[in-house]
Amino acid sequence: MASSAQALARALDGLDPETRQALARALERGEVELEGGGWGSVDDGSGCLLSLAAWELGLERGESLMRRSVAAVQVPALFDAWWDEVLTREGDVVRTRRTVREALGEMLFRGLAAPRDELPRGESAAADGLAAACDDGAVGAQEESGREAARP
Repeated sequence: MASSAQALARALDGLDPETRQALARALERGEVELEGGGWGSVDDGSGCLLSLAAWELGLERGESLMRRSVAAVQVPALFDAWWDEVLTREGDVVRTRRTVREALGEMLFRGLAAPRDELPRGESAAADGLAAACDDGAVGAQEESGREAARP
């Protein structure tokens, strides 16, 4: 059985890119504290993952993001379960916030910056094509200037 952290990481991977990026920005800025067990509010200065992402996108409520994907529906419950585990282990809200923020940053970074060998074949081929197009542009510029370009 997967741990609650692994289940949350999978759900975060399933969020749409805009929501993931908004969440990553909100966590990086750190203006609002993470809190499990409820949606939170900007006035209180704390909220759950979807609330942080929603506020970053200019939305009032985290629930607004739940229409975007099944993963967005799963995130609040998975986050709350994981928050409870970390809070029980750490025994202190301040340490829990720090631990959770660091772990979430790693989860989001890993998902946003997947290594090339982990990309689906179509994306890798597109990236290779882009690199080749950039190389051809450099060769074309050399040919236009009157220099002979060596082709591999």
